[in-house]
Amino acid sequence: MTEEKARHYAKVLSRGMGVTFHAVRSRQGRFLAVQIPSDGCKILATIRPPGGVNESQQSRREQVRRAAKRYPRREHRFDSTAAEMRPRSPALP
Repeated sequence: MTEEKARHYAKVLSRGMGVTFHAVRSRQGRFLAVQIPSDGCKILATIRPPGGVNESQQSRREQVRRAAKRYPRREHRFDSTAAEMRPRSPALP
């Protein structure tokens, strides 16, 4: 992986997971995106999540709650037989 790719992955992971990620070069010379850098690796970049991450998660929860109010829950019958579950076909002439 290149250094640019490691930085890109760290940015995407940080934004998606809401935690800090680091782009590092390992002792063996590989470039990686990690959450907790190990001893002996060189930290190339530290990417922190955007400030509104928690707010966006909260707004998603609110959207789900509103949608649940709009669409009432259907009752499911789990004791039905396979014949009852088959779609009914119109009577043939």
